[in-house]
Amino acid sequence: MPRSYQRFLILIGALISLLLIMSLLYMLGMYFLEEKPRNFMQALQWAAGTASTTGYGGDTSWQHPVMVVYVVFAQFIGVILLFLIFPIYLIPFLEERFETKLPKESASAKNHVVIFDYGPAVATLITELEQAEIPTVIIDEDETDARRLLEQGHKVIYGNLDEGVLEKSHLSAARALIVNSSDDRNAATILAARQLGFTGEILALTADPYHRQPIILAGANGAYTPRHVLGAALAARASQKVSPTVAGIQHLGHKLQVAEARITRESPLAGKTLAEAELGQHAGVTVIGQWVGGKLIAPPAPTSPTSKAT
Repeated sequence: MPRSYQRFLILIGALISLLLIMSLLYMLGMYFLEEKPRNFMQALQWAAGTASTTGYGGDTSWQHPVMVVYVVFAQFIGVILLFLIFPIYLIPFLEERFETKLPKESASAKNHVVIFDYGPAVATLITELEQAEIPTVIIDEDETDARRLLEQGHKVIYGNLDEGVLEKSHLSAARALIVNSSDDRNAATILAARQLGFTGEILALTADPYHRQPIILAGANGAYTPRHVLGAALAARASQKVSPTVAGIQHLGHKLQVAEARITRESPLAGKTLAEAELGQHAGVTVIGQWVGGKLIAPPAPTSPTSKAT
């Protein structure tokens, strides 16, 4: 049951209890203090009029101080109900009742890219995919974010892993899965996708560089951290004309390209420092970073050994 429905039912129950208590106390006060007995229906009418601030019917004045204080207190209770509690409980219920329902399945999607959890890191990617006419389906576990994305015209599914949201995104027909949540949530999503038999490409955006390898072991084809983006930015500022001859490069404009190269033990560069390797002279590259134990060193020192340079 949605939370707003639960709160609405609690409000109804509390309102009935309040009216019963106010009616019984009014009956006792009128009988013992005012010596003007009232039956239950008359007391309930007074309690309802006071709680709703609409009036009191035949009872408009009281003589005993305790009854006067009780009536004043009941009047303030009615004002609080009308202007504070009802908007807090009733308005969310009405909004949920009449607002647009969030989609929880996208069975018609085909040859699309599934993006788990929207964020700034994938905003530009989604725009580029749309320009390339590649359909995307965004899975978001936050209702507010999902509704905002739906209003922006994106194809969104609202749900979580426990509800089988990956299957509802028609993952079996997708060309790729991109996970952009917390590292532990990314790992859980990747494992769930592989358990469903998804054999396509899975890319992960991780927060901690040390989590790249565990994410890949979980089943991702690639894991990227914000430091990759920082390294590319540093490269763009370091050189305006770079034409590397290294394979597997990533294009960053017409004149700038970035690539990672792993130096194995059998490589002629093994055991040499960056200065001794003379990569700029022989390969036409500028080394802007070096991965050591999962940590990016940028820029590396010329005396650093060539383990893995970017």
